[in-house]
Amino acid sequence: MSSQSKLNRVAVVALALVLLLPLGGGTFAQPSPPPGQKAPATAPAAGAAKSDDSDVIEIIETIKQEQKKLPVTKGPPSKEKALLDETMWRAQLLEMTRKQQRDAEQQAKAAKNSAEAQMWQKEARLKADTAEGLKQSIVGTPQPPPRPAQTGQAAQAPPPASRSIEFNSGTFQQLKEANRQSTNDANQRDPGQLKSRATTEFGSGRAGAGGVALHKTATMQTPLDRARIKGAAVEDGRLVLIYGDQKIKFPVLEPQFLALAIRCVYGGEGMVAGTIVAVTPTALVLSTGKDLYGEVVWKKELLPSVSPTLKAGDKVELEFGPGVGALSMPEPSTNRITYYGPLKGNLLGKAVFESDMVFSMFWYGIHWKTGRPIDPAATPGFVSAIDVELKTPKPAAAKPAAAKKPPLAPAKNWWEDSGWFVWNPAEMVLQLSPKSGEFEFAKATMRATAWGWRDGVMRDNSVVEAKYLTDHYDELTRAFPALEQLREAAKAVAAVRWLKQNKVPLDLEWAKTYKLAAVETPELVPRFSVYVNRDDDGRPIVEKKEASR
Repeated sequence: MSSQSKLNRVAVVALALVLLLPLGGGTFAQPSPPPGQKAPATAPAAGAAKSDDSDVIEIIETIKQEQKKLPVTKGPPSKEKALLDETMWRAQLLEMTRKQQRDAEQQAKAAKNSAEAQMWQKEARLKADTAEGLKQSIVGTPQPPPRPAQTGQAAQAPPPASRSIEFNSGTFQQLKEANRQSTNDANQRDPGQLKSRATTEFGSGRAGAGGVALHKTATMQTPLDRARIKGAAVEDGRLVLIYGDQKIKFPVLEPQFLALAIRCVYGGEGMVAGTIVAVTPTALVLSTGKDLYGEVVWKKELLPSVSPTLKAGDKVELEFGPGVGALSMPEPSTNRITYYGPLKGNLLGKAVFESDMVFSMFWYGIHWKTGRPIDPAATPGFVSAIDVELKTPKPAAAKPAAAKKPPLAPAKNWWEDSGWFVWNPAEMVLQLSPKSGEFEFAKATMRATAWGWRDGVMRDNSVVEAKYLTDHYDELTRAFPALEQLREAAKAVAAVRWLKQNKVPLDLEWAKTYKLAAVETPELVPRFSVYVNRDDDGRPIVEKKEASR
């Protein structure tokens, strides 16, 4: 969840940075063999990930050595530990992605025909690119080769080959830095006053609204005879539709995301019970109790299904999960993260959490853990909202006179003066591939939705910002791999929701017993705010001119 307060017109959210640099590596599809001939095995292309994974082993061992150096302390984890844990998670994700790449390459070699081989080759390329980007996000960009010698000069000998990983930049290097200024500033402020203000404005135990809502059900572009649909199953990690005497495979989905999607949708673990406090044609407030989520505000179109007859006082169960949200706690400079569904401590929880944090990164251009400005060179495809406005300022003469808006009536409830940005699926379209005979995603797009409980609460450019984030989602995935993970999770949830919508039987045993990788999913995160001075035309003021004497 990402909320905006009308009082200070500054979004109060956390932000997660994932440094993902230009992608490279992978394998390339070979020409299709003649009909009836098996697809030839493909050799790794230049720049592909190491097959022996020695680099991954060295990265993980290096991080473990750094972990041993950290002193044991009581209380909240230090920034160094938080960054180190973050780096270890990326390394584990890199290790898992490499395994998925190798599996896809083996599937391509064992393919029965050229179409199936090309499909698996494409999957291997995607995994190789993702793995290479993840590696660069940890260790930094490779050093450029030495320049060729000029005429008359002796060529320099290339450096000796070494298997050692050279950490040039990336998240690992942040472990060597500390945001001392931010810490000093926080110590100089009055915690009691800040806690009083947070309690007065937001109360205790209030969750807010979803910043990630995986509500979308996939649409099936290929006509299917429902009478022939007998059920569904998971076989060797692949979701399969039992259609007559056939077994039609769904696209390759991350098994951890698939297991959690099934648990949420079929197992009911994404349901949240409570009492309707308020409802409008477009939104609702569900009171779940302070021990659970507090008062949860949600836009109706971001829920799988909502009864049109809901009214205040109704006791209901609503399907919020899989999803995540964040809102200020009555603690200084802190956000509480709420996980809707069984997402704590696993890869899906990490992906939705980090994706939600990207909103604050976009608004402020700073790392949510350190408060430091983000290096644009290390995050290709990312431009902050402040940078966007600096690049395209509107001349004062060209700006039409803005019509005065009538003042809003005083808010009776905290959510009336709040607004939110939410990542959610835009289009999830499945079709049957005529080449492979398997389902594939014809479309899988994501969007950012900006909304407020009542008109006039959101900033004037909120809709523009949401459109920018939507239009540049693919570019942002290069800077924040969590967004690509989010899209993969949305695919899994959308496919499972399609099965549930069509009342297809699906056994829960595989999903319940599938072992999930353990990762850290924080419940409390630091919150930073950046205030931008603007002139009368709304343009950011870079330098403040001194008054003439």
